[in-house]
Amino acid sequence: MILDKDYESPIPNVLIKLKEELFEHEGHLIEGIFRKSPKQDECQEIEEKLNNGDLFDIDFSQLDGELIANLIKIWFRKLPKSIFDSIDNMYYKFEKVQNMKNVGEIIENEINEPMVSYYKWLLDLCIEITKWENENKMNIKSMSVVIAPNLYDTSTIEHNNDPIKAMKLSSNIVRFVELSILWRYHDQKK
Repeated sequence: MILDKDYESPIPNVLIKLKEELFEHEGHLIEGIFRKSPKQDECQEIEEKLNNGDLFDIDFSQLDGELIANLIKIWFRKLPKSIFDSIDNMYYKFEKVQNMKNVGEIIENEINEPMVSYYKWLLDLCIEITKWENENKMNIKSMSVVIAPNLYDTSTIEHNNDPIKAMKLSSNIVRFVELSILWRYHDQKK
């Protein structure tokens, strides 16, 4: 368990281990980290091992940073309920959000545990990755773009086959994640 953060729920060992390995193998320095796709068959093999509870039997020294970063995204994408599922009228609220304060209120009051702790953990990871922007070219906006699709059920965004509306909703979710990262960064500075 991580004791130096404000997570109310324990962070799963798999996330802690993946983050540790990402940084240990300098994945945070890879240009476009979290944007690049690893070899699909290798990623699927490691994902199956993780799903079978073989976390500590994996030889992470044989894995590259892109694969580890992708496993983190997959973990969030394959949650039984997405991080944003508990937010009532999510799309409407994301469209109306104006600033970090609005975002913080939604995070603190509408995302249920353990999801809020998982989301804060992910925001903290995004902040750590962006600290290396000069090397990895990943700023807050680019992290938001690659992380956002893993936090909601993308099949629900297909509003009556209206591609313009779907694109706008997707853009609003990215903006919400971007403001979330900024909110978390400023919240930690207090």
